[in-house]
Amino acid sequence: MDELSSWDCSELPEAYLKNLLRTDNLPRDLDDFYDLIIRRVQPLETRVDMFVILKWVLVSARPMTVDELVDACATLPLEGMRFDEGKRRACQGFAKRLEGLVKVRTMSDGHVVSLDAAPVQASQTSVEGDVVSFAHFSVKEYLLRMTPLGWFRTVFD
Repeated sequence: MDELSSWDCSELPEAYLKNLLRTDNLPRDLDDFYDLIIRRVQPLETRVDMFVILKWVLVSARPMTVDELVDACATLPLEGMRFDEGKRRACQGFAKRLEGLVKVRTMSDGHVVSLDAAPVQASQTSVEGDVVSFAHFSVKEYLLRMTPLGWFRTVFD
C-alpha cells in the first residue's frame, strides 16, 4: 500500500483517474476478482496452461515446487504424456501471471510443516526450493465451487 500512496498521480490523465475510481469497475465479490485475474491472462492458450497449474495446486497431496508445476504444465496427457519443452518455457512465469491466486515460498530447511491450515508430516513432504500454495484459503474454495462448466466459461470467455 505504501507504493500506491507514493505514486505521483499528477502525471496521469484525468479521464484515467476517474475511470480508475469508478466503483462499477470493481469486482462484486472474490469470485469475480479471481475470474478477473484469470481472464487477464493472455493469450488463451496461456490461460489454459495457468488453469492446469491451478488444478495441480488444488489436488496435490503435498506442496509442489515451481519446477514441478512447470513440468506438469508441459506434460501433455492427451498426447501420450509427451513433454513439450516449448510449453515448459511458456509456463515458467506462472507465478507472476497468477499473482493474487498463488504465492511462492522458499523452503530452505528441507521440510514443510504447514502451508495452509492443515499440517502435513515432514517425512512425507521433504521439499527444497520454491513451493507454491494458494495466496488465500478462499482461492481453494473458489476453485472447489466451480463446476466443469464454470471452469470452461472462466477460461474461454
